[in-house]
Amino acid sequence: MWFYGPMFLHGREELWPSKPSSALKSEILIDPERKKETQVSTLSVVEGTANPGELMYSIRHNNSFGRLQRILSYILRFVKRTRRKQNDHSSNFLTPDDLDAAHQVIIKSIQYAEFKNEIKIMKSDGRINKSSALASLARFIDNTGITRVGGRLDAVSLSYDAKHPMLLPYNDPIVKLIMEQVHKKYMHCGPQSLLANMRQRYWPIKGKLMARSVVQHCVRCTKVRSRFYEQLMGNLPATRVQPGRPFLTTGVNFCGPFWIHYRIRGKKPHKAYIAVYCCFTTKVVHLEVVSDLTTDAFIGSLKRFIARRGHCKNLFCDNATNFVGASNQLLELADSIQANKAQEKIINECNERGITFKFIPPRALHFGGLWEAAVKSAKHLLIHVTNI
Repeated sequence: MWFYGPMFLHGREELWPSKPSSALKSEILIDPERKKETQVSTLSVVEGTANPGELMYSIRHNNSFGRLQRILSYILRFVKRTRRKQNDHSSNFLTPDDLDAAHQVIIKSIQYAEFKNEIKIMKSDGRINKSSALASLARFIDNTGITRVGGRLDAVSLSYDAKHPMLLPYNDPIVKLIMEQVHKKYMHCGPQSLLANMRQRYWPIKGKLMARSVVQHCVRCTKVRSRFYEQLMGNLPATRVQPGRPFLTTGVNFCGPFWIHYRIRGKKPHKAYIAVYCCFTTKVVHLEVVSDLTTDAFIGSLKRFIARRGHCKNLFCDNATNFVGASNQLLELADSIQANKAQEKIINECNERGITFKFIPPRALHFGGLWEAAVKSAKHLLIHVTNI
């Protein structure tokens, strides 16, 4: 095409396509005769003589601040090479200087679009209106034309951006892209961490609201903090809500083992357990030490409990299958206390004393939540008091 031109020029003039419309003429670099005019308009927009926001917000960046920065870097490189009017044989890859120059243009553009009147007043050494968002800030304009926030950290060995962060407006689409980039850079951090990382270089107005909005609208963060379905808890049984004397309805459970050490020389320590009796009505807890996991030892602790607290009407306990697959101590407990023969012996003993012995359903630990919580409290207090 460079040597022969377009193919329609080789035919008759009657077969040539019609002239382009005014809309097509306005496109960049379509008409070679308008190349110089388009170049001048691009230079004026980038330099700031025209409104820079018109170019900034018209770039198709696909919701990516990095893409916007790279596109603007190529535009600035094209402008620089055009000014030199000579071939530049440098690399086509963008350098950190190119990206930094594009970053400065972006910041100045969004500041000019939002704080146009305030910037004019600052340049003329006037007073900003009290209703402005910049009235409460120690703002100033640096040598590059970027509005920054002042402070008292000039003597600190930090970077210039950290001591005097660049001012960013509230609820600007490009500012949101910057916050999204920082949010992803720091591994999808939370709102407070995002705001702290942003203030290392920028000072966004109403930064807490914007940081919270960015985190809430992040798709990955939303998937991670997804909430599971919460089942409503059922009504409490009648034994939990009807008034009565303490330990009229009681739940029992074992906790342990605990090692008992004797102060007799040569005497080996042995295991001991604690029977936790919990009242259903008042949640009062009674503890009894059990020497082993035999049925007789449990009945002995039950007799001591009755002698101290009085007869109970109903006595609830775990079912044997609750301990399947647990440790050896729990398996020993399941074989001894909760075995079928042991259940019969315990029930007979309770029937003689007028106690109704009941087992909760198998594999239903939530049925014994009341005494399980008492076991947790008992273990916590014993460990802290006795330094086990």
